[in-house]
Amino acid sequence: MNTFNLKIYASDHIYFDGECEHVMIPIENGQYGILANHRNTISEVEPGIMTFRPAGGKDIKAAVTRGLIKIEEGNVLVLVHRCEDPDKIDINAIKRAEAEALRKIREKNSSKEFHMAEANLSRAFNKLKSTTKKNKI
Repeated sequence: MNTFNLKIYASDHIYFDGECEHVMIPIENGQYGILANHRNTISEVEPGIMTFRPAGGKDIKAAVTRGLIKIEEGNVLVLVHRCEDPDKIDINAIKRAEAEALRKIREKNSSKEFHMAEANLSRAFNKLKSTTKKNKI
């Protein structure tokens, strides 16, 4: 099978850098599939589950947040804010963060506090959205 170089960079670490057989990445209209020799493109990444297969290996699932994917000259670069093993996501911690953000929004404090709480709520929602079916909410 043909392979290509895949780099997955989160804001705080390199999640993967190596040869890959295929990638399925969440975008606005569903999942976007990438194989070797894919045409050059740039697209937004949406929160969800990305699946990729390292050369000669088994599929790996990763929960990703918003970001970008760039395919150029047969190389694939994924830049996301967060990328992690979906089985290691603490659903209860996310729900607590969501409840705290909702509480702060209801308090109607300063505009800055409101927007911070709104951003925290959005992050919590996106993280919940990116969990696997195994972690039903």
